[in-house]
Amino acid sequence: MKKVILTGLTAAVMSATAMASEVTGYTAPQSGQAATAAGVDANFQALISAINDNNERIAALEDAAGTPSSLLEKISGATYTISYLGAVIGTYADALSPYKGAYLEGFGGRSVITFETDGTLTELYQESGREIDFEKDECVEGEPGEFNCAHRVEDFTDGPETFTGGSWVLTGNTLAVTFPEEDDAEEFIVALDGEILVLSSAGFETESDEFGTNDDYDHSLAIGVRTSEPAE
Repeated sequence: MKKVILTGLTAAVMSATAMASEVTGYTAPQSGQAATAAGVDANFQALISAINDNNERIAALEDAAGTPSSLLEKISGATYTISYLGAVIGTYADALSPYKGAYLEGFGGRSVITFETDGTLTELYQESGREIDFEKDECVEGEPGEFNCAHRVEDFTDGPETFTGGSWVLTGNTLAVTFPEEDDAEEFIVALDGEILVLSSAGFETESDEFGTNDDYDHSLAIGVRTSEPAE
């Protein structure tokens, strides 16, 4: 039995040594030497120490690589500052007249979001932008028969305003966020260390009502940086 124990221990030590940190304190058995309880225990203790050290190293590597469990711990309760910008290019067809037009909208802003530990959000939101028509269809008559026409320009600012609610769910490296007062989720890609979030979207959308139809193409980019640690 002692020979079997020592043979298995030798194989395990060689495997552990090949995989990670060096095993110290191990005494290889000599041919014809009787095994003692103290000697076997010392070798087991050396192996246990090496295994524990390897476990700590592996845990540190997994944490640095961003395993689902470590990312969840980094995001839950933490605050991210997200800066974003985007543009919309669209056309408009009036339902009550032959009028058709085209417009361009640019926007950008910042959100400071805390991903609460209960799966909800707290968001401080602010956005501004400008929309402009391509046609010069806003005209003012100066001298009789003379008109000064200009592009329609509309500036807007929303916030700052704080919202609570919504939800967030982490699946692998994808963070699905449903913002307060929104129905659809946005999917952020999370960096392996949990420090950066990235959202990129682009698509077409058509909306119609009794007044006309808007046909838009919009694209946007949002980048978030973790700015506070989860509360202890």
